[in-house]
Amino acid sequence: KEETGLPYASTNPGVMHACGHDCHISMLLTAVHMIHDIQDQLKGTVVFAFQPAEEIGRGAQSMIAEGALEGVDACFGMHVWSDVAAGKVAMRKGAMMASGDRFKVKVIGKSGHGAQPQRAVDAVVMGAAIVQNLQSLVSRELDPIDTAVVTVGKFTGGTRFNVIAGTAELEGTTRAFNPEVRNSFAERITRIAKSTAEAMRGTAEVEYEYLVPVTINDPKMIDVAAGAAKKIFGEDGVLEAPQMMGGEDFSYYQEKIPGAMVLLGVRNEALGAVWPQHHGCYRVDESVLVKGAALHVQTALDFLGVELH
Repeated sequence: KEETGLPYASTNPGVMHACGHDCHISMLLTAVHMIHDIQDQLKGTVVFAFQPAEEIGRGAQSMIAEGALEGVDACFGMHVWSDVAAGKVAMRKGAMMASGDRFKVKVIGKSGHGAQPQRAVDAVVMGAAIVQNLQSLVSRELDPIDTAVVTVGKFTGGTRFNVIAGTAELEGTTRAFNPEVRNSFAERITRIAKSTAEAMRGTAEVEYEYLVPVTINDPKMIDVAAGAAKKIFGEDGVLEAPQMMGGEDFSYYQEKIPGAMVLLGVRNEALGAVWPQHHGCYRVDESVLVKGAALHVQTALDFLGVELH
């Protein structure tokens, strides 16, 4: 629920401006106007991608399938970020954001009376054991050098306090910076879930959904973006971004062509723009958005080698 009290607050319950995608559209629209005004000086073509469905990790794939990258040599993307001070831009070379996938585990046992456990196979107990055993995946199966996360965020099961559950469902996410680690999760989670359930006289079914790959910034494109950002934000306006376990479907573009994803700072304590993405009070310092639009334009110009006159 949007709790900002701002004029643009959503009037739809459970739907809000929680991550800044409205800012992204606004900046890109403004960048289109800017480029249009100087199009006679361009030495090439600038493509603006107004992409839907980043939130579910499917938008970039659909754009690519529909030809958005045809004839495109490189890509640049920007996300507003509440951890970075307004007037700063954070970026890094190489892996910056983790892969992000989703898994579901259906645990199947046998329901029965809560007072007669010997006649049932408790799916809730099996599910709890699977949750516990999945924690050993990162701590005991992966190289400690490879940062990774396995999180079970949802656990449902049972119908009544005195009935042993016959089924239970788990849903979770995985995150990794190493593509090999990412590609190993499906087998590992399936093995642990099925073996745990079998050891407790039940069964488990696993679905693993690949959502977004690792966001890997091309070093040369980051150099271009950093040079452009210094022109817009000043020499001290560029920061090195830390690696983050959040995922970004911009990574699908980067699998096809060199690309740079950067983070535009929108944090400003004086305005109350201090809340993290996805918080009910999330807001941004809107005054920096015009500079964000200018960064889109300057990056394109620098990549194309255009000096305005």
